[in-house]
Amino acid sequence: MITVGAKQTVSYTNRINDIVSQKAESMLRLSSGYKVTSAADDAGNWQTIMDSTCELKGLEVANKNTQAAVEIGYIADDALNAMLDSAYVVMDIANQALSADEKEKAVLEERANAIISQMNTIKNDTKYNDNAIFTENGITFQVGYESDENSKITVNTSLSSSEIGVDLETYEVDFSDEAKIKEVMQQMEDLGYSLSNKITEVASKGSVLRDRISIQENTYAKVADARASKIETNVAQELLNYVKLGISESATNALLQSASQLNGQLVTRIIGF
Repeated sequence: MITVGAKQTVSYTNRINDIVSQKAESMLRLSSGYKVTSAADDAGNWQTIMDSTCELKGLEVANKNTQAAVEIGYIADDALNAMLDSAYVVMDIANQALSADEKEKAVLEERANAIISQMNTIKNDTKYNDNAIFTENGITFQVGYESDENSKITVNTSLSSSEIGVDLETYEVDFSDEAKIKEVMQQMEDLGYSLSNKITEVASKGSVLRDRISIQENTYAKVADARASKIETNVAQELLNYVKLGISESATNALLQSASQLNGQLVTRIIGF
């Protein structure tokens, strides 16, 4: 025969085990800061949380790439402006050569070719993280977390001969006669025009990229807030819940102790001691 006290003991023991489990879950929420830590907590919200987590990571990568693109734009702009200034210096040297004697022309020609060589060095040695900036196909950046074309931006940084009119690798000025000097002046003028267009294009893409960063940061904030509302623990509310569970545990332990004593008294009476 099972006594009333024995039935109560089993019931209170089960209740305590349940409370202990709830306290462990509550402590996990408090220590982790998350109210949903697995699909078992809330399957619907868990999937939403996983989706938003992936989106946030994608936005982080996209924003990092966009920031890098902006930095590359600044580097390219500085390099292009330096080359533009050099092209105008060569034009000025060529203009001096028009009225120079043969000896002076030779000195001016050497000087102009040295500047052209410096321009070529700028073209070849301007890099970002050891990657050349002035590539023939330009540079494409993944600035979105999706894989469509709208998530990519290409900056045309090509300085090939077809883009700027001269091949800086092989180009040499020739001041041997007036016609050739004027040809150099025209080529440098055209080069300056091409470089100016490159500078404008890089600046335009830079503006687009900076706007993209602002959009991404706003999107990130919204997604993060939405995710937080679903996943983050309300600390004050959870602390109150934890305290209530502690009180319930203490009260149930007291009842368990009483039931155990009652069961013991009944057994004593039955066996006659």
